[in-house]
Amino acid sequence: MLKFGSLLVSAQMPAPIALCILLAAVAAASSTECHVATTGVDSDSCCAESSPCNTLNRALRNAGVRAVTVAVHAGAYRVDPVEISGQNVTIRGVGSVQMTAHAAQPSLPLLTFRNSEARLFNLQFHDTANVAEIGRAHV
Repeated sequence: MLKFGSLLVSAQMPAPIALCILLAAVAAASSTECHVATTGVDSDSCCAESSPCNTLNRALRNAGVRAVTVAVHAGAYRVDPVEISGQNVTIRGVGSVQMTAHAAQPSLPLLTFRNSEARLFNLQFHDTANVAEIGRAHV
């Protein structure tokens, strides 16, 4: 008997079924959801809805996995340029979300995707020359 998280896989189970169960568990374990809120605090442990990060950069860094969904909660955010490389990322606004480039870097793209798959939902970008730079990404 093999225990993977809360799943038990028995030696008596047919191999294809056991393999499917293990692959599904690995896929679920390698995906995460992080939260960003104007009231959040950037730390090494922020990500949960109960302890959100304050910036998109920190949420993506803390996720540290190949597939991540970042829920950006309602508010206005000043965004440092973010480079996303080798991740499958969904960034979704929850409520009214406005993103503006930091005054020190208004001409840089807010989001740069390299070898990534990205989905953006319900986000508004203001006062920025470039929202995204795409290098082999699916947006």
